[in-house]
Amino acid sequence: ITFMSARPSLATVMIGLVLAGLMAGAVLIQLAISRPWLGVTFAADETGAIHAAPAPGLDRSLTGPAQVSALRETDGNRVAIEAGDLIEEPDALATYADMRRFFARQSALAGMMRGQSISIELLDGDTLRQMVVSPARMRPIGDLPVAFWVQMLVGLSSFLIGGWVWALRRDDLPARLFAMASLGILVFAFPAAVYSTRELAIDGGLFRVLSVMNHGGALLFGAAMIALLLRYPRKLVPGRWLW
Repeated sequence: ITFMSARPSLATVMIGLVLAGLMAGAVLIQLAISRPWLGVTFAADETGAIHAAPAPGLDRSLTGPAQVSALRETDGNRVAIEAGDLIEEPDALATYADMRRFFARQSALAGMMRGQSISIELLDGDTLRQMVVSPARMRPIGDLPVAFWVQMLVGLSSFLIGGWVWALRRDDLPARLFAMASLGILVFAFPAAVYSTRELAIDGGLFRVLSVMNHGGALLFGAAMIALLLRYPRKLVPGRWLW
């Protein structure tokens, strides 16, 4: 008796891909909102000074944008805020030493944001005042900016399109390479959606892992696209070259 495994139908494969994409999206959203939230929007101006403005709907003493100098814990621990704390991509830094310092500062700031309350030091002209904030345990989903949803949509739609092409032609090498490239887009877009839209800081260890995933996804996308163009629409090189 010969037993042959039934090949999943196109509908079954697509349902599985859609469910996998939705689960990945749910994990991404949970990761983004599970960070402590101050309810403050931080931005750097052209001079490098950091300004803060309250999130809409919050009844705080901060009524408009004000220059920020530091965060201070109740025990007196103080960390000055730098323009570099707000960069979206740490790979824009010049050296590995700069990256290590950046991740260490992110860990320090994120640790302060996990406290019961912290003070934001504000410069009002020559006067230094403090706004005491009790960080929320989670970030409201409505506070996630448009950039987060765009990156999530790009990653998810690319994954599903690549999976659809592969499901139609599962034995075709170019279809497989296209699916790999599409997966690479999801792998680099999802982590970037979390760290590039953070309020101020996330744990440096998590940031480093997300950055590595971002780099890995970009490399996967680039390698798969080069391999695809070497094989489609016309075979240009032997198959061993793809490795």
